[in-house]
Amino acid sequence: SIVAGIRAGRKIYTNLRRALNYLFAIHVPIAGLAILPVLFGWPSMLFPVHIVFLEMIIDPTCTLIFEAEPEDKDLMSRPPVPLDRPVFKRSEIIRAVLDGGFILVTLLLTYILGAWAGFEENKLRTINFAVLVFSNLALILAQRDYSFEIDLRRYFSSANKILNVISVAAVLLLATSIYLPIFQKVFRFQSISFLEFVACAFL
Repeated sequence: SIVAGIRAGRKIYTNLRRALNYLFAIHVPIAGLAILPVLFGWPSMLFPVHIVFLEMIIDPTCTLIFEAEPEDKDLMSRPPVPLDRPVFKRSEIIRAVLDGGFILVTLLLTYILGAWAGFEENKLRTINFAVLVFSNLALILAQRDYSFEIDLRRYFSSANKILNVISVAAVLLLATSIYLPIFQKVFRFQSISFLEFVACAFL
């Protein structure tokens, strides 16, 4: 019973850290997209409806995906966590900021290249938001594995089935908001080609 309790506690502690790292990282690009257009006089990229959409991914990720994440193979071979160690270490804060900052830089470059190519405001917003949604899913993958080795086979064959359900639902909702006229008006989006949609996923 004691060993089982320690195992459960370590699993909860590890997944809690993953959820906190993810929360910190994903809000870096969201805050950047909300603040930078105001500072530089650019068209707004995020409106309240976009934040609601993102929270429909972020909240289940923290409460369902990371909670259901299987325990690490080396969970019981790790040394005990010191009592005075904070849940959120400085190195993890730095990594979260770098992860989120990398996404923000990607979004800004996408915005600049789109503006240079002459895209209309709604198309710029559509492409940027699509890149942000796909980046959100990639960030979940990155926070699940601290080895920095991104293995897509592990992503789709994971024992964590909730991850697959939420990922597919997020992509379907994104496509619906982009291609159905009634949702285009709500999100202030514009239809993009299939190749452009794939390019957003690639970015």
